[in-house]
Amino acid sequence: MTMKILGKEDCREAWDAVAKGCDAATFFHTPLWSDILTATFPERYSNATMAFEFGAGDVVVFPMVETGRELRGFFRHLESNEPGVYGGFLSSGDLTEEKIGRILRYLQTGRTANLFVFGNPHAELDRYFGDWLRRENFTHLFNLDDYPTEQDLLNTYPTGTRSRVKKSKDAGFVLEKARSREDLNDFFSIYQSAMNRWGAKASNAYPIQLFDNILRMAPENAVLWLLKDGRKTIAGALNFYYQRRCYGWHASSLSDYFKFGINNFFIHRMVWEAKGRGTKVFDCHPSGGHEGAAAFKDNCGAKRKYFNSYEWNGGAVYRAYQRLRSDNPLKTLERA
Repeated sequence: MTMKILGKEDCREAWDAVAKGCDAATFFHTPLWSDILTATFPERYSNATMAFEFGAGDVVVFPMVETGRELRGFFRHLESNEPGVYGGFLSSGDLTEEKIGRILRYLQTGRTANLFVFGNPHAELDRYFGDWLRRENFTHLFNLDDYPTEQDLLNTYPTGTRSRVKKSKDAGFVLEKARSREDLNDFFSIYQSAMNRWGAKASNAYPIQLFDNILRMAPENAVLWLLKDGRKTIAGALNFYYQRRCYGWHASSLSDYFKFGINNFFIHRMVWEAKGRGTKVFDCHPSGGHEGAAAFKDNCGAKRKYFNSYEWNGGAVYRAYQRLRSDNPLKTLERA
């Protein structure tokens, strides 16, 4: 079996086509997500995605970003995918251990310092990564075909969750799409307040430019949902829609409204809206190790889905370089 590495232009074309035809693909596997990431953080990330052809029409795509270099650009740090979003392989045909083995052996060259694969709960990847370091993770899923009616969805919630949903509904809060820069600014203000509230426990601090780029560059796949009390925005959430799945990527709310149970009401309304547009799965996204966020999702009726992330920490050439560097510990990590 021959393996051909596609050039940059052919890779881009194949990447888009394979993602659109691969059931395991999430929005974070697409060229569009890579474009958003590299446009927002050009000094932090560069696209390193590769496509491998094993015969006519048989293509495997490995979405990746380069996150750093060492030794004047010789060694590369690669991740699939960033920041803390789903990664792994996409294929136009059957994935086999032989194909993936050849790809990984190619990537495990002297130039690769580190390769981290976040994993994907919508794909079975364990068999491809042998003795790589593994880290267990989980997300929360709503399988929307399980709920023919909204009452069926409500019936899956604990009593306290149903009570909070009713309390917010009775208060007259409504779900709306963001439609203006003012809406984005309102959301970002809430996000910043939440970041201040979380303090050192926060996983990431994103600039408003990231949210702006997402909405501007991916209008068919991204929606910024707002929860409104009259004209006042009291919560916001950015969701992605791809391959009949919805990904609840980020949400923030005003603490003054917690007494109404707005977070339970907010996710309930977004889940049911996703059902209405023909979505099959609502993926709440991993909680980043935050036990409180995970417990909240448990109590919203979503089911945990476990998956692994994988990491390879360089071969003999890189380890020899590390030993030499330990004798002369100068700063050598750089961005190209």
